[in-house]
Amino acid sequence: MDENNVKVIVPKSGKCSWGKCIFCGYGKEEHPVNVQVLKAWLDRQLLDFSGDTLKVYCSGSFLDDNQFPPEFRRYLVEKCKEKGIKHLEIESRPEFITDEKLKEFEGLDLMIGIGLEVADNDALKRIAKGFTVEDYIKAANLIHEHGFKVKTYLLVNLPIPNARELFHKSVEFAKKYSDKIVIMNLLPHGRTPMLDMWARGDWKPLSRKEFEGWVKDYLDDPKIEVEFETFKFVPSIPPEKRVYLKGVGKEFVDHPWYNIWQDWFARIYEPPAGRDIALFVPCSYTKPYSRSKTHKLIDRAIKSSGKEKRVHKLVISSPGVIPFEFNDHYPFNAYDWDEKLETPEIMKFYIEKNAERIENYLRNHKNHYKYFVAYFRLEAESLEALKRACDKLGIELKLGYDPETYKKLVEEGEKKPLFRAELLNQLSETLKNLD
Repeated sequence: MDENNVKVIVPKSGKCSWGKCIFCGYGKEEHPVNVQVLKAWLDRQLLDFSGDTLKVYCSGSFLDDNQFPPEFRRYLVEKCKEKGIKHLEIESRPEFITDEKLKEFEGLDLMIGIGLEVADNDALKRIAKGFTVEDYIKAANLIHEHGFKVKTYLLVNLPIPNARELFHKSVEFAKKYSDKIVIMNLLPHGRTPMLDMWARGDWKPLSRKEFEGWVKDYLDDPKIEVEFETFKFVPSIPPEKRVYLKGVGKEFVDHPWYNIWQDWFARIYEPPAGRDIALFVPCSYTKPYSRSKTHKLIDRAIKSSGKEKRVHKLVISSPGVIPFEFNDHYPFNAYDWDEKLETPEIMKFYIEKNAERIENYLRNHKNHYKYFVAYFRLEAESLEALKRACDKLGIELKLGYDPETYKKLVEEGEKKPLFRAELLNQLSETLKNLD
């Protein structure tokens, strides 16, 4: 379909009347309901649009009078006819799909999207969907009786028994009632029970490869659309659940929020294109790291090497492996690890846990990188964890400086050898010499 012929709009009004689905954060959003504001907003959205297809997505139900008053719906229909828009897509829960409301759309080629998710009543209860399969069937039949179309949304990887089997059964079921089916990967929003399940290790999202394994049988079906990401997903810890993670101990290494991010970095995250030199570097007391003296000096060395556009900085610290572009995200900008409180037992755990995390990251992303370079103190536990992971995976790890130069500086009493020009210049040369 020609993209210039299609307009997607997301009006913000009211809130979802249900708002209890365990995976959805949109349903918890609330906005003022003002018909005049909505009309003016719609006018601006359609001002320069000359196509014939309008898609209206909303966090709830477009047919819910409390969320979108009938006056605004009628105005949108009039606007479509005035602009020559023939095809209209909206979304609604089944309980708002009535004979009276469907008559409002006569004269348009209407498609209504229903988030069925799974065609099983017990599973629908488990995910707190708030309606039954029978409610869906009734709504789908009514839509078809009016000559309109049904789009059914199904979710992959729900936290229910026999999830994969029920998914395939749901696809076959939905084919009977749908003109279009959209299969979506389940990615948890921040303010949902799904995020807590992920944190506890009771459930986790699928990687792209895993998702493709679930949906491979439907890729050639013209009625079915498959979406791995419906929004640019990164883990998001809600503000009310954020705490400053200050301390030293196992709980400040093996923390649920750290573990969520480490799982995402390893299995779902994709490193930036073109950055084929993995440069592993230490954290800093200053947060975010980008404001620290440590990283400003390292960045100068990278820039002087001429490989600035190829280097991907990866911090190793108590939260695990942290791609540098996320250094200002929570929790990486809100923790403090006091080295003076370290014990042999804690550091043993730190090395083992981070060796595991680094191994998981590199196992999935090693083919993205051509070179692997480390810039840590020789005695750093992070370097030891990195070496263990690289050795296990058969990865050649280069040290960014000459160890003898480092030892000499330490013998001379230097407390922060990584800050010294001798080592920073060697890092620059190491990077410069990579083809």
